[in-house]
Amino acid sequence: DELKTLLNVSFSPQIRSYRAYVQEGHLVDVTVSFQRAVTIQEIEHVWQSWNPLNRQSKPLTVVKKPGHPQSQDSLTGDGMAVYVGNSQQQDAYTLSFTVGVHNIIRGAAGNSVLTAEWLVGFVE
Repeated sequence: DELKTLLNVSFSPQIRSYRAYVQEGHLVDVTVSFQRAVTIQEIEHVWQSWNPLNRQSKPLTVVKKPGHPQSQDSLTGDGMAVYVGNSQQQDAYTLSFTVGVHNIIRGAAGNSVLTAEWLVGFVE
């Protein structure tokens, strides 16, 4: 309910978190259901073009390597980017993917802001 209020959206996110000890790098498995049919290519295009601050280094990096992102991927690019990969089409309306972020450099707060900005921009 807090996320819905913060983002002013009507969907209800379902979140699961698993704690695993690693020095650097957090991974999050995400499953998203949309109200209309979507494709992995469509969503990856949104990720690749998303650059709210128009900087040279984009905040999201799509990783096409199978089994990635992994925690060591978060060290690439000075640890400031969020890595998205392992995308899978569950059905016409549902996608799953993995998000990786450097937990010390980017941190939970910075990643939450990027996620919120992305969600608000995508839902509009």
